[in-house]
Amino acid sequence: MIQEIEEVVCPEEYITETVGVEYRNVEHILYPSRTVGCKRGANVALPIGYTTEKKYPVLYILHGIFGNEDTMLYAEDGKIPEILGNMALSGAAREVIAVFVNMYATADPALAPGFSVESLRPYDEFIHDLVNDLIPYIEANYSCRTDRMNRGILGFSMGAKEALYIGLRRSDLFGYIAAAAPAPGLVPGKDWAMEHPGMYTEEEVRVDHGDCPPEVLLMCCGSKDSVVGKFPIRYHELFERNGVEHIWYEASDVEHNERIVQSAIYNLMLLWQ
Repeated sequence: MIQEIEEVVCPEEYITETVGVEYRNVEHILYPSRTVGCKRGANVALPIGYTTEKKYPVLYILHGIFGNEDTMLYAEDGKIPEILGNMALSGAAREVIAVFVNMYATADPALAPGFSVESLRPYDEFIHDLVNDLIPYIEANYSCRTDRMNRGILGFSMGAKEALYIGLRRSDLFGYIAAAAPAPGLVPGKDWAMEHPGMYTEEEVRVDHGDCPPEVLLMCCGSKDSVVGKFPIRYHELFERNGVEHIWYEASDVEHNERIVQSAIYNLMLLWQ
C-alpha cells in the first residue's frame, strides 16, 4: 500500500513553543531489566496536563547509534515534546506518553557501540528488554492504554532499523510503527562502515503476525541523506515485493537530521487517531 502524505515537512506552528506551556514534564526512570541483568534508564515525557484519571497511548522513541535515553529528548533542534504537545493542544493528534529509551541493551562494560557485528548486537537484543521489561514497567507505573492500537514505536537511523524489526516481529504489540531514515542491517548488505549480516534474508522480510498487521507502518528518508544511503529505498522495495503494507515517502532537500524525525512524528501522529 502506498498512501499519499499531504505534508512532508512538520509545520512550524507545531515546532514553536508557546509561552507559558510546560512541554517537558519528564521523569527519568530506572527500571529492572531481567533481560540485561541490571537496572536501565529511560525518560518518560508525560503529556501536558497528565492525570491518572485518563489513560493514554504510549509512543516508544528509539535513538540512533551512539545515543541513549537523553539523545532524542534533549536534541537542541529535535523539539519532539513540543511537536507532540502542540499537535495534541490543537486537536490534530492524540495525547501520548512518550518513552525515550536507551536501546543499547547490555550490562557488559567491555562493550560499546561501534561498527562491528559484535558491538552492534546489543541494539538487536533490545527487542527482548523492551517487550519483557520496559513495557511492563511503564504500564504498571503510568496511566496507559495497554492494547496494540494504543502502542506505537518510532525510531531514527539505527533506532529506525530496530523499529522496523520490532514492528515486523511484534505487530501483535505495536499497531503504529514509524522509521525515519532506517540504517542498514535489517537485511544483508554493505555500506561505507561495514558488512552487515542482516536480521532477515530478503525473502523473510514479512510481518510475523499476519493476523494483526500494523495499522500504520510508515517509513521515510531525506533525499540528501548521505549516511544511510539507499537502504531505506531498498527496504521500501522489499516491502513492496513481499506484500508488507506500508507508507513510504522521501523528503526533498532533507539530510540525516532532526527534520526527518520531525516529519515522521508529525505524519505518524496525524494517522494515529
